[in-house]
Amino acid sequence: MTALAVLEQLELAISPEQIMTGLKSVQLSGRFQQINCAPRVIVDVAHNPHAAALLAKRIAELPVEGACHAVVGMLHDKDIGGTLKEMIPQVDHWHLASLSGPRAASCDELASYLGQQAHYCHASVEKAYQSALVQAKDEDLVIVFGSFFTVAELLARRK
Repeated sequence: MTALAVLEQLELAISPEQIMTGLKSVQLSGRFQQINCAPRVIVDVAHNPHAAALLAKRIAELPVEGACHAVVGMLHDKDIGGTLKEMIPQVDHWHLASLSGPRAASCDELASYLGQQAHYCHASVEKAYQSALVQAKDEDLVIVFGSFFTVAELLARRK
């Protein structure tokens, strides 16, 4: 809304159709962002149950022929249980990453919310991601989620 108010104040000759076209093409880095094709890798900063439910819905709508590998790192002051619960129906293989810092959840803390779900524990997002890539086939999906820190760490290593 602020951007639209600025455009109005600048009295630029921009039609409502042009504004709509521009808004439809906007992408927010780290929100359902595809960073690789084979296997398909998508990063999403989903870190609460509501965002994870939307992420799970979007994954369910994808034409994925293979398995889904999740790389997850979260902060311990978030609703870890509720967030992971939303993703369980979509995930075949869990790669849990311990984050660093005072708010970071450990791999063991994340695992405690998965019940009997098979998982792999890793000391970092990068190690969890590399493990998922090694296991993933070209037709698989790798989803990286759980925190802005998780996605930022991975995206920073790709530059």
